[in-house]
Amino acid sequence: MKIKVYKVSTVSLWIMFLILLIPDTSSAGVIPCNGPTDAVRVTVKQESDSPPKYSYVIKNLRETPIAIKAMALGDSDHEEMYSIEDSLPKKLTSPIAWESGVAYTDESVFMRIFWKTKDLTVIAPGNSLGGFKVELSQPKVKKGEAYLLYGKPIKVVDMKNAPFNIFLGDGVCVWGRVVDNSNEIK
Repeated sequence: MKIKVYKVSTVSLWIMFLILLIPDTSSAGVIPCNGPTDAVRVTVKQESDSPPKYSYVIKNLRETPIAIKAMALGDSDHEEMYSIEDSLPKKLTSPIAWESGVAYTDESVFMRIFWKTKDLTVIAPGNSLGGFKVELSQPKVKKGEAYLLYGKPIKVVDMKNAPFNIFLGDGVCVWGRVVDNSNEIK
């Protein structure tokens, strides 16, 4: 599977999400992204170290159903999502009827991994939606071995602490931080 890579400005990225991902609403304008959210929780479980594989689950924390249109990991310039060659996604997996890709904002090196669907996916209260998976390239660079200009060390991508955005079917965007479930007892 070939991963789609996009280079867009921050404004273009928000316009793309608003036009392509959010259903038509009667009010025009920018949709703010509210958070940290208590509407949903995104958890991650690291499935393997070599190569690094992660599985994400969205859980509805509301007492009413929610409809989801898209999810993105990363946002602007969070160091957790600094993409060096060693940390680029090798494979993205999506739930049925969802698409995935990688976008870079403002021609930067900060990646945003996203999943989107043409139809809304409804999650009942207390239920979850899984199937969002990321497999990274096997890193050759260890923490503290790669540096930006002025000697600032590059953080290796931290998929277990990534910021997320969820775009709901009612036109609301919510954000938060991924919760690591890797050590959860089965």
